[in-house]
Amino acid sequence: MRRFVCVMAALCMLVCLCACGREAAPEETSAETTIEITAAAAEIMTAQALPTTLPVNLEDENDIDWARAKFKEHYEEPDRIEPFQNVITKRIHENMPQFTFTVYGFIGRDGEREHHMAYAIDISEQNGTYHQRLDGFSTIYPSKQDARLVDFNNDGYLDIQLHLWQGGSMRNEPSLFWLWDNRKHEFVENEQLRMLSDEASVDVEDNGRITCYTRVMGGEYNLAYYSYI
Repeated sequence: MRRFVCVMAALCMLVCLCACGREAAPEETSAETTIEITAAAAEIMTAQALPTTLPVNLEDENDIDWARAKFKEHYEEPDRIEPFQNVITKRIHENMPQFTFTVYGFIGRDGEREHHMAYAIDISEQNGTYHQRLDGFSTIYPSKQDARLVDFNNDGYLDIQLHLWQGGSMRNEPSLFWLWDNRKHEFVENEQLRMLSDEASVDVEDNGRITCYTRVMGGEYNLAYYSYI
């Protein structure tokens, strides 16, 4: 009887060892599968990151009507509408690659007058890999519409300022702002600076101090200073 028990115990141990061997194998397969899935996901993400056609063009009547309506919000309907692209290539930080900023928009021409309307900014790395797109806005400006790259929050990374429109006789120019978030590795729209610029022209000095200039009337103006802490 004792010999039978020993034999059974030995068989149980053998079965357990075989079971353990069978359980270990899927872990290796699972790791290989994970690597394959990760590589496939990276290819999909890269494909999705490539530039796509911007939503507004002159070949679609609806897009032309949209552009005309945006111009008429501030000026009369232009006689002619032409597309434009303005490109800036710059490093936002010495330890980062160059970014290419492409501002997309339209030029509305009425006789000798022209106004520029921007509606999107594409940001890509120098090798052409798509990085980020900023859209969902429209600006009207009488001259060439470029994105201005300045460090507003004094963190060592350049940020984006884009004038919404010229401030008329008071010259108070509202702007849109996107600050670089190094944790997210992207530009994030900033509402604080946007609100400051509603009634003032916002700029930043070399020492990082933000100035808000508001012309009240004639030679009277207000000047306020801000800084990020």
